[in-house]
Amino acid sequence: MNDKKEIRNILLLVFVIIIVGALIIAKFYGNNQKERYNISVIAGEAHAERWVVLQQGLEKAGNDYNAQINFYTVVNGKDAREQKDLINRELEKKVDAIIVCAVDSQEIQEVLQKSERRTPVILIETDLKPGHLYSQVSPDNYEMGYHLGEEFVRQQEGKETTAGILIDNDKIAAQQERLKGFEEALASAKNITIKWRASDYQSNERVDNIIGMDCVGTQNATEISKVNNEKISIYGFGNAEANIYYMDKGIIKALVVPNDFNMGYLSVQNAVQAVEKDMVYKNTIVEYIVVTGDTLHNEENQRIIFPLVQ
Repeated sequence: MNDKKEIRNILLLVFVIIIVGALIIAKFYGNNQKERYNISVIAGEAHAERWVVLQQGLEKAGNDYNAQINFYTVVNGKDAREQKDLINRELEKKVDAIIVCAVDSQEIQEVLQKSERRTPVILIETDLKPGHLYSQVSPDNYEMGYHLGEEFVRQQEGKETTAGILIDNDKIAAQQERLKGFEEALASAKNITIKWRASDYQSNERVDNIIGMDCVGTQNATEISKVNNEKISIYGFGNAEANIYYMDKGIIKALVVPNDFNMGYLSVQNAVQAVEKDMVYKNTIVEYIVVTGDTLHNEENQRIIFPLVQ
């Protein structure tokens, strides 16, 4: 009888040990399992090549920080109303954070300021004054424009020349800042005449050079040169595959390439930190490079142009 009682007590003790052990393991696992964040990214024009490298950075950070990245674009790359609707929709869904590349800086600032939700918002290349609800991840757009202007002036070597400037969307503050920097770099270059500034080439007079103020504008400029079979030198921004191809062919003479991979990665990193630290924000400046045909294949430049190949 005593033996049976002793066996029962031992079994009961073993059972208690198993239960307690299971609870400890479950608690330990739960405490060490990262929370999965839901982050929405709302960009501009759909199918634009410029998002490719940015998305690579977003996805890499999503894996590193256990975040689900939902990437959205607008059908019309200049439609602020469509982008505002997307932002409001994602705010209503109560996502953890939103990353925005604004198609109209002022309009987007207004919709963010009116929002009553305290959802962290990270702005990419939007150049707004920081607010209590958002921070920025961006290169210095004025500086990029200025350095492109310096390179343009240098390559003219004092020769008389004409230029046109393609501004794909003048409602984007980043493009305004680039244009300002570019034109200030040309201020003392008396040999260069800017013939026009426009969103497209139609009905504008022929020029020796076209400068695109963003990736899309630069791609459009190369198409103008190709379609019209004219020897127009192109200068611009962005590491779209077409831009790199035309630089290799000698049509694009200089490109300013922001580190889009880092911009995407740091946007997610900042968003997660903002959520975890209860909306403690910081603004982040992203590096960029000025590339010419002579420096295109430099190892450091290739690291930024093709980040996942390295």
